This record gives sequence, structure tokens and C-alpha cells, in this order.
Amino acid sequence: MSSPGKEAAPQAAKPNGAAEDIRNYAYARIDFEEVKRLYPLPEYCESRGIHLKRQGGLWIGRCPLHIEDTPSFVVYLKENDPHVHCYGCNFHGDIVDLEQAFGGGSKSDAVARLGKIPVTYLLVPTRTIAKPARKQFHPELVRPGSDDLKDISIRRSINVECLQIAVERGFLWVSQLKSHACWVLTDQARKTYLARRLDGGVWEQLDSKPKAWLLPGSSAKWPIGIEESAPYPAIALCEGGPDFLSAFAHAWAGWGRGQGCAGLYVICQCQNGLGRSATLLRRETSSNLCPRRRCRL
Repeated sequence: MSSPGKEAAPQAAKPNGAAEDIRNYAYARIDFEEVKRLYPLPEYCESRGIHLKRQGGLWIGRCPLHIEDTPSFVVYLKENDPHVHCYGCNFHGDIVDLEQAFGGGSKSDAVARLGKIPVTYLLVPTRTIAKPARKQFHPELVRPGSDDLKDISIRRSINVECLQIAVERGFLWVSQLKSHACWVLTDQARKTYLARRLDGGVWEQLDSKPKAWLLPGSSAKWPIGIEESAPYPAIALCEGGPDFLSAFAHAWAGWGRGQGCAGLYVICQCQNGLGRSATLLRRETSSNLCPRRRCRL
């Protein structure tokens, strides 16, 4: 056994079979149970000048922490809890506590003075730190006027009557964003706002200079119109705002000047190979709409 206080603590070895790079571990800690096994209390006490006499299963001597005539310092060698107790000063602890009482410092300092430092490496699963939810921006929405609908109609080649259907169903609005008049698509859930400028220009504040702007905090996975579509027998799956409005024109023209629109709702494109064009489907269950729940507008 090494002499306490004289031998410098060696570098703890990494566990065999474990990853060599300590960065693969969150941290390493001292294995105090292994310390107790490595340094038996009777031998340690003798090295500290504490003379013990064996009495049955106990070791008894004079306490080194106070002056006494009658030995009251008892070493208990329990298999899972070797410790000492002084019935004179009531000191109680294991070998690390005793070394700490002799030399001061922390428990780690006490173990370092003993000699070899047994270490347990604790593996911690990789954790993904969730990004804080981005606060959603809710623009001030205004019902489109006749001039607004005419502008959209001319630019998108969609009949005003078809655009009016989208207005009546609460999908099509106008707003003022970044000093530009724009038309905005959303639904009653207000989880997604998709904006385009009425003059057809790009959004200069965005790096990619897109024409369509998904407003801050809006969910790109939310299918606009999904909740409103529940009672309708047919839906249109499409991608983007222009196709969204074009689906109304398709139904209005193909099903008898608007009468067919009473049974149509427009939903986003689904990520399941349906393609980009508007598609009319017969509804059976809500799961048929979006089997993977991976929709985006």
C-alpha cells in the first residue's frame, strides 16, 4: 500500500473496450466503492499510526481525532459498508471521510492523497437540444376588395367569381407587409400564413428572394383547409398559393359554373408521390387525405 500524502496520484486509465476519446463520454467520476476495496481500513489506520486490536469481528483502538485514554475508535469491516465510528467524539465515516478529516480538502483531494484514483466513466446518450419555438407572426388581415380581386384575377388568370369562393371560405385575405400590399392564404386554425405581393414582386428581405413568403412562426407542415374539409366529399391536393386558387377555378369551370365548388375543398400537396398538379379525390376517411401526415403548402 502506498503511503498517504507521499505518492502523487497517477492518471486514471480509461476503461478497456470503451471508446478511446473521452469526448464520447459526458464525464468521469471517482468510483468510491472501488476506493474502499483498494484500501482496507485496518491497513490504512496502521499507516496513520492508529494501533488497532482485533476483538471478534471488530478492530478497536484510540481515536486519532481527539485525546482519550480508553479506546473508543471502532473499525467495522462490513462487506458492503466498511467504516469507522468513534464512540468518544462521534466521528463516523469511511476511509475517504477519515482521510479528509486528517488532511482536509474535498473528497476528491482525499482520494488523490491515497494514491491510485479508480474512475468510472459514465456514458450519456446523445441528446438533441430542442430549439425554442419561434413566436408566430399574425398579420393584420383584411377582406379583399373588388380592386384586390381584380388585380389577383389579372395576374393569376383566375376568374373573380372563383376568387370570391376562396374569400367566402376564409382562405383569401389581403394585408400590408414590408410596405407592400399582398394577398395572404390561411385558414381558421391560423397556424400558417402564406403571403405573395399583389404586384407579383419578390420579398427582398429574404435571402432567396422568393415570391411566396411563409410568415415567421408559421407551420410549413400544416395543410391549409384541412379542418374545414371534413364535411366535403372531395378535396383538391395542390402545392402553393397559385395552384390553391386555381383549384377553385378548375371546379368552378368543370362542374357547372360554381355549383361543383360546394363539394370541393382545397388542401396542400402531400409528400406521397401525388405530384404537383391539383388532384380531385373522393373522400372516404380523414386518413386518406394525408396518410403520412407530412403535408406542406
